[in-house]
Amino acid sequence: MRGMLSDFRQLTFARSGAEALRQIRASRPDLVIVDVNMPGMSGLQLCDQLQADPALKDMPVIVATADPLTSVESAALQRGAVDFVTKPLVPETFIARVRSHLRARELADRVHQSVAGSQLASAPSQAPARLLIVDDDVGAITLLQRTLSDLGSIHYATTGAEALRLSHEVRPDLVMLDVHMPGLDGFAVCAALKAQQEFKHVPVVFVTRFSDAANEQRALDLGAADFVRKPIESSVLRARVRNLLALKARIDGELRALSEHWRRLADARVADVVRTAGDGVVSCDASEHVLLANAAAALLLGKPGESLVGMALNELLPNFAPLLELALAMPVRLTAPGPSDRGRPLEIRASRSEDWLLLTLVMRDISEREQLETEQRARAVAEAAAQAKSRLLAFVNHEMGAPLNAVLGFSEVMRGDDLNPLPSAQLARLGRIVEGAQQAQYLMADLMDWSRHEAGKLSVDLGPVDAQACLR
Repeated sequence: MRGMLSDFRQLTFARSGAEALRQIRASRPDLVIVDVNMPGMSGLQLCDQLQADPALKDMPVIVATADPLTSVESAALQRGAVDFVTKPLVPETFIARVRSHLRARELADRVHQSVAGSQLASAPSQAPARLLIVDDDVGAITLLQRTLSDLGSIHYATTGAEALRLSHEVRPDLVMLDVHMPGLDGFAVCAALKAQQEFKHVPVVFVTRFSDAANEQRALDLGAADFVRKPIESSVLRARVRNLLALKARIDGELRALSEHWRRLADARVADVVRTAGDGVVSCDASEHVLLANAAAALLLGKPGESLVGMALNELLPNFAPLLELALAMPVRLTAPGPSDRGRPLEIRASRSEDWLLLTLVMRDISEREQLETEQRARAVAEAAAQAKSRLLAFVNHEMGAPLNAVLGFSEVMRGDDLNPLPSAQLARLGRIVEGAQQAQYLMADLMDWSRHEAGKLSVDLGPVDAQACLR
């Protein structure tokens, strides 16, 4: 035995059941291998002692003995042993079984430590176990159904492909496979199941007449929990299946407790987020009565928070009903009673749960946004008007500039024509024409300067001015 298990790093040996019990309590090994016949306390009595101790009852025990009696095997399995092997041992298959049970122990310990660390109680399922039997021999399926019918609901498949399809429908707690089947054989089905996370921890038991050591080792190395030879001994098979289902149920219960713990923790955190959110959140039941409303929603709707729960949605938001379907697709605007006569503008988004039992509204005050948008629109209108005015002034300046230049130019020609001098009265009138044209030019220049100043294209330097001089 020592040589066979030499690859395992920590090995402890005892020569009697009593000594073994002391060492188990002291060192808590991952696996116990025990003979039936030992001085003082027998292997079966040791199993009884372990089962009686709550701290040790889940300790995996392999009974390895030269006694091949079915009654002894059944007695060992009924006392909580996880396996029973007869001597002489076949090293390859025995080590494969040891590794299989160590994997199961590692999983069970990992889950149990997570649950214990969270101080959770296991949540056992009340549903019957689901067993999936896969064999191309209908007679073998019938025999297994009769043998195991009281251990759970029985489902069966006659091909590997059908087994993989059915496994997703049934979600079995245990799968029983034959080795050789048409199409996908048992090894391929086992490998496919173990490759999927949802079935990785579902125990697989091979029940086959092809029971040579190579097949057994291959099955166990693929992750099978057990390998049973045909023809089956009903009491032995029932005990093995019952033990595997009990282990699976215990692990599933602890996983459910852990999942429920994290779900509640997540719900609590979500509730904290909702409660302190800046946006208003209102959740309604299927009849559209308020189940939950946070403080922000009460503030936005101008109602005491405690009064919102139980209120009908059409009473809370009278004008929202026609907008509900649209709000499920995109944000909608609604005016709720507010501090001003115009009310408080809200943006509302809606969503339903997949089962349509919950309707949730998320609402946001968009008063500041709308005010900003109004100011932006007014600014845009003013800028457009200023640009239009600038374009108009530029057009007027251009269109009036040419005639004014013509007036001033011809006036200078007439004033300086020595060959055809104008009478003094005409010259005085011509002077008035020139003054008027120049004033028009100055006015247009001032208007263009003011337009450029409004557009930010002209800077003004401030300084002292002689007002009297300007008036003169």
